Amino acid sequence: MTKDPTLKPYQLRQLMCNSAQDICSKGYDEESGWGIVDLHGAMEQLEANYGEQLPFNDVAMDAYYVNAVNWALKNGITGGSTSTTFSPDMTCTRGQTVTFLWRAMGCPEPRISANPFADVVENDYFCKAVLWAVERGVTSGTSDTTFSPNAVCSEVQIITFLWRGLNCPDALGRSELAAGLGEHYYTDAVAWADTNGFFSVTQSSFNPMGEGIRAKIVTYLYQSLGRRQL
Repeated sequence: MTKDPTLKPYQLRQLMCNSAQDICSKGYDEESGWGIVDLHGAMEQLEANYGEQLPFNDVAMDAYYVNAVNWALKNGITGGSTSTTFSPDMTCTRGQTVTFLWRAMGCPEPRISANPFADVVENDYFCKAVLWAVERGVTSGTSDTTFSPNAVCSEVQIITFLWRGLNCPDALGRSELAAGLGEHYYTDAVAWADTNGFFSVTQSSFNPMGEGIRAKIVTYLYQSLGRRQL
């Protein structure tokens, strides 16, 4: 806080997560969390990042997603759409969404090797992410033999994928927004997201069937992982 008094609590938590020393599986795992807190490593990372500017000319420094984009870039979750643009309003496909989530979770190796989807091949960038997502119960195929990786994800699908990837955590309280949606596969996921402040952070009203965009998915990932306790 002396180095950068503008840091918020979730940013401090994320800094500790990113700089922790792994002691079990690479990245986060249920047995050891993110690892052992490394104060020296956290300070080194803060020093390296202090005052650094993003390379994207379409990400304003006061945009709600600027910290999330910076985090996603530094953690290899996604790069820009070009070397100088992030394209925050570009829609995300099913293949991209599960890949972002898979990378944020530390790129775990899927245990299943049999690929049931004709539209997912081994050299696709999203192949392992898709197998992991299906194995983890994050999502299934659009049919027994297709995943439809190029289909655009709705915002509610993105939130549901993330919620399932984090083992379906409980909401922090009652969500009037979710209560007004009725009973759907995504109701509990929306309640969790709402009570964790996702929609207030993105400064927008929630549209279940609205198309999910890059700015929001990296923000949702950043918010949920930043809130994890060591």
